[in-house]
Amino acid sequence: MDTGKQNERFERARAALANGEYKITPLEDGVWSIINGDNTPYRVTHQTCECKDFEHNAKHGVMCKHICAIHILFPQTQGGQSKMNDTTPNPITGWTRLYHPSGAQVTLPIVYAAASNMFGQVDAYLGAGFQVNAPSLEEGEQKQEVVSVSRRESKDSTPIVAFYLAHPKTVKKFLHSYLNNQEDVQAFETATGLKLDSIPLWPAERDIDKDHKDAGTYIVPLPRPINLVWEVNPKWQTWSTEGGKSTGAIEPHKRILVRYDATGVKPVTAPLSTPVTSGDPKPAAGALVRKYQDNTSCKDDPAERVAFDAYTKANNNSPASLEALRAWYRVAGSK
Repeated sequence: MDTGKQNERFERARAALANGEYKITPLEDGVWSIINGDNTPYRVTHQTCECKDFEHNAKHGVMCKHICAIHILFPQTQGGQSKMNDTTPNPITGWTRLYHPSGAQVTLPIVYAAASNMFGQVDAYLGAGFQVNAPSLEEGEQKQEVVSVSRRESKDSTPIVAFYLAHPKTVKKFLHSYLNNQEDVQAFETATGLKLDSIPLWPAERDIDKDHKDAGTYIVPLPRPINLVWEVNPKWQTWSTEGGKSTGAIEPHKRILVRYDATGVKPVTAPLSTPVTSGDPKPAAGALVRKYQDNTSCKDDPAERVAFDAYTKANNNSPASLEALRAWYRVAGSK
């Protein structure tokens, strides 16, 4: 392994984290999505990444800056020591995650010193204006941007809405919420800009995945992205503390919706759908029509629809053509 190259990647990762340049979203256990300056989401684990740097240097044993960021924020342990310490000898022995008053989350270093001095470093960060909780969030709350939604019903006909992330390779819903009364329905419709009844009813007991053959009909893009404020389900915390899957107990849902937050979300300047003209086939009730700039329609193919929505989200415009979308997706997938 080229130690010089590896240390350089760690330094770039530290700088990016300290400057709040990365948007990091957990996708599943041990997998994260990282979005940096090019607005391209990379699927990252402790060992792999979709970026070109990792593709070119993995054979030399060099991790890219995205993997380094994951090791910094979520270090794996081996004999009680962080693996990243094997290749990054430095006086930094800890990190603290705080919020800038703008809402950006940053990761700041804590340098080894006497305990009182290390407390003093945190006090200095707080004294400079960094905050323990994100602005507008209470302790334990987190915020996540979502871009699409589906609807189903419980056995007693209570509406259940599921929310989905923009990342094209994240096929599972992020969380779902029961709309138990008219106030819940009104809050959902106000936040999303969609009428509940306009969303096709998915006739199953579990939320539909984005790679299902009927996803294009039942998963509806939001008119614009919205933020969900959520917290970890106390039942899931208890389940995890007591041993999780090893106990054989059914895993509770991990995330609970607290409220909707429309602040801080960049509007999509180009709509995800185009009005249907008289010559177009009539779409399913509530389904939105995706059109390329060459006036051809997106096919009834879940993979194409997911890629189309990812392109629109990243570029604030629809693709010029199907070929243009494929070219963009090939490049995005190789980074």
